[in-house]
Amino acid sequence: MKLVANCLTSMFKFGEGNVKEVMTESKRKAQITSKHGLRRLPAKREHARLDTNSNVCTPEGTLDQCGATTNVLLGSSSADIVQKDDDDKGSTELVKSDDDNSPEQDALEFVRYSVEQFSDKLDPFAQLPVSLDRFQEHLVSFYLLYYPKVTYGLSARLKPHPVATNFSIAVNNPPNFQVALARSALYRISLQKYTTESEKRGLEIAVIRHKGEAIRMVKHMSAGADAARNKDNLIAAIISLGTLDNRTGADDTASMHFMAVRRLLRSIGGPLHITSALLSRVMVHFECIYGTVNASYVWDRNDLSRLLLDINRFLADVWDLWTMLAQRHNIMDSTDFSTSSTDERSISPLSSIAISLVHAFALQPTSSLHEALSRPLKRNNQEITRQDKMQLTFQLTCLLTYCHTILDQASDPKHLKKYITNIHSVIDDTQLTSQPCNNHMWLLQVHDQSSTHNKRIWRTASFVWLLKHLPYDVQGGMRDWLLAFCAGEGVAGRSAKKLDTFHFSYAMSMPTPTR
Repeated sequence: MKLVANCLTSMFKFGEGNVKEVMTESKRKAQITSKHGLRRLPAKREHARLDTNSNVCTPEGTLDQCGATTNVLLGSSSADIVQKDDDDKGSTELVKSDDDNSPEQDALEFVRYSVEQFSDKLDPFAQLPVSLDRFQEHLVSFYLLYYPKVTYGLSARLKPHPVATNFSIAVNNPPNFQVALARSALYRISLQKYTTESEKRGLEIAVIRHKGEAIRMVKHMSAGADAARNKDNLIAAIISLGTLDNRTGADDTASMHFMAVRRLLRSIGGPLHITSALLSRVMVHFECIYGTVNASYVWDRNDLSRLLLDINRFLADVWDLWTMLAQRHNIMDSTDFSTSSTDERSISPLSSIAISLVHAFALQPTSSLHEALSRPLKRNNQEITRQDKMQLTFQLTCLLTYCHTILDQASDPKHLKKYITNIHSVIDDTQLTSQPCNNHMWLLQVHDQSSTHNKRIWRTASFVWLLKHLPYDVQGGMRDWLLAFCAGEGVAGRSAKKLDTFHFSYAMSMPTPTR
C-alpha cells in the first residue's frame, strides 16, 4: 500500500509540474478564442462507445467487452452504445481564459481529457488484478484518498486503515476490485464530482460495467474447481456486491447476496472460521458500521432468540461483577468508586483486589475514549438523524467490546491494566479527538490480533446487530448503563439490565422472539 501511495503522489506531482506544457498543444487544437476574451470549447466528450479490442473504461465512456452480462445490465445493444447524440454536435460551453486557471485546475482538466493508459505510474510492477486506464486510476485514487473521509468519516491517521485494508484484500481478489471501482464511481456521482453530463454518463456506465464484471467473476469463481478452497475470496466478493446494492437501495438483491454469504458461513462453521485475519476484521467492522441498516450478512431472524439469551447472560455477568466490586469496596451508596481514596492497610484483601481491578479498567474523564463514548445523545423527542443513530451504534460497539475485555481479564487486574493502558495509548497516539466514534471502534477491533479477541469482537457484533432493532431511547439507556460501569461509577440507583421480548415489539421486519 505504501508503494501505491508513493506512486499516486508521484503521479499527481508529474501532472502538476508538466501539465501546462502538455495542455498547450491540446488547447491550440481544441479551443476557440472569442472576441470577449473567453474561449469556447467544442463538446468533445462523446457518448459511451464499445471498443471490442479495448479493456478500459474512460471518462468518454469507453466500455470493455464484458460479454452478455454487461449488455443485459446496460439494457441496450452495442449499436445503441456506439450511437452519438446529434444534439451535442457543435454545442459549446464558455470557460474562463487560460490566465484564470490555476495549475491544479489545469492538471485536473488534463487528467479528465486524457485517455492514455498509464498504469505504469500507479502500478509499475503490475500487481493490480486488471490493467487500468487514466479514468480507472482516478477511481482508485478517489477510493483510497477521498472516499473514506466523506463516506465514513474515517481519519487518515488510522493505522491500519479499514478502507486501505479492504483494498489490500481487493488487490488479491478481482471481483472485490471491480466492486471497489463501481463503488468509487457511484460515490463520485452521489457527491456530484463531475463537470459535465457526459462525464456523469461515463461514471454511470462505469458503475454498471464494473458491477457486471464482478458478478461474472463471482459466478465463475463459485462454479470453479477451487471454490471449496477459495471460500474466503468468494465470501468477500459476495459481501462487497451486497453492500454495494445496499448503498444503491436495491434491498432485494442485497438480501439475496447476504443470504448466500450466510449459507457459505454456515458451511465453514461460522465467521470464526474465516481463514484470513484481515478479512475477518474488515467483515466485523463493516457489519457494525452500518448503524441504520438491520440487514446482516452473518445473522438473520432465526438467530434472534439465541442472541437474545446470549446478550442477557452477558448483561447479567456485567451486573454481577459491578455489584461484587461495590460490595467488596463497601461503597454501595457512592456515585464513583474508581477514584475513591481508602487506606489500603485498613481494608480486606478482597477489597484491595476490587480497588485495583476498578482502577485497572475505569475510563478517565480526560481520556480520548471517554470523550467519544460520552458524547450527548438526543433526548426528549428531539429530531433524531441518521448520524445520531450511527453514532449511538458506534458507541455501543465500543462499550460492549470494552466490557467484554473487562469480563475476560477480571481475574488478573495487573494484566488487565496493562491491556487497557495499551488501548488508550493506541487511541491517543492516533489523535482522534472530536473524530467520529467509528475511528475508535476500528482501533478497538484491530489492536489485538489474537483468536480470543477475534471471538470477543464477533460476539460484540452479534449484540450490536440485535440492538439495531431496538428503539433509539432503549439503545440510549443501554449506552448510559454500560458507560457508567466502564467509568467505574457506583451502583446506587441502578438496576440490572435485561432485554425482553417487549423491547422488540416495534422492531421492523423482525418477528417477536420466542422463549
